[in-house]
Amino acid sequence: MEWLNAHNTNCFPDALPTYTSAANHNTRKTIDYVFVDKLWVPNTSNAQIHHLPSSWTDHSLLTVDVSTLEIATGPGAWRFNPTLLLDSRFVQLLTVSVVTFFNRIDFNALQISVTSPPTAPPVPFVASIATKRHRVWESFKLLLQNVTKSYSRHSKARSQHILSCLQLEGNDQLASVSSAVFSDAAHLSRLQQLDTAIETLVEKETAQ
Repeated sequence: MEWLNAHNTNCFPDALPTYTSAANHNTRKTIDYVFVDKLWVPNTSNAQIHHLPSSWTDHSLLTVDVSTLEIATGPGAWRFNPTLLLDSRFVQLLTVSVVTFFNRIDFNALQISVTSPPTAPPVPFVASIATKRHRVWESFKLLLQNVTKSYSRHSKARSQHILSCLQLEGNDQLASVSSAVFSDAAHLSRLQQLDTAIETLVEKETAQ
């Protein structure tokens, strides 16, 4: 331990609890650390403790930013998050967008029947009409993707803001509880409420 402290610095000097007992949420200890070489201390910042769902782990996630040389990275991959369909605001936006899109389509010109079953017999294949149908289909897929991406960006920003506020309040509550001689019931109750709120939000955002 002496050698570790002599050559490295703890990125979390406040020693806030990083472990929460699954059996008793009032039992919290500091047993997780992140150390860096003393020469790297000027390059570190933004040390944070993130509460994770208790169904995942009884430890917290520790993160710290370390400045290094800039490395170019790609934009990454995107995929649709099906849990968005449980979001009433997204469903409403998607419904309005789809209805508006189809209201602008001339189904007669595309020789597409909108009744079920069709009232007219199938028409012979016409290349130009098939091309137009394909363009409409591609445009529709692009619409779905753009609406989803746009909503996801704004939704993620909102969720990150809410999560940051919850994490910040949680750390403040931890500091209050840790510094108190006797744990205040109100602080402990609020801390457990924050844990639950964070777990719910994290599980929602990471569900695929």
